Amino acid sequence: MANKWMKMRLYLDRKGYLRYKSNRKLVHRDMAYKYIYQKNKEDYTLPFSKYVVHHKDGNKKNYHSSNLEIMTPAEHRKEHHIFNLSRIIDFIKLFFK
Repeated sequence: MANKWMKMRLYLDRKGYLRYKSNRKLVHRDMAYKYIYQKNKEDYTLPFSKYVVHHKDGNKKNYHSSNLEIMTPAEHRKEHHIFNLSRIIDFIKLFFK
C-alpha cells in the first residue's frame, strides 16, 4: 500500500527521472541524501549539492538506496566514460603538429 501511495505522489520528468509532485525534487537525490549521505557524512568531504547520484543498474526509476551511489561529477563522467572532447582534440593535435 505504501508503494501505491508513493506512486500517486510522483511524476516522471522529461529526462526520465521520478520527481515529487509537491515540490518537484528528484526522488533519487532525496533518497540518497536521507539514506546514504546523512548516515555516512564522515565519508564525504563536500556538501551534498556538489555530488552526483549514480544509479548502479542504470534504471532512473529505481530509487532504492541500494541502487544509488554518491560520487563527484568527475567520478560520474569516468563511470559513464564521458570525456571532455576539447581535451581529446588537444591531445590528438600534439601528435599531428
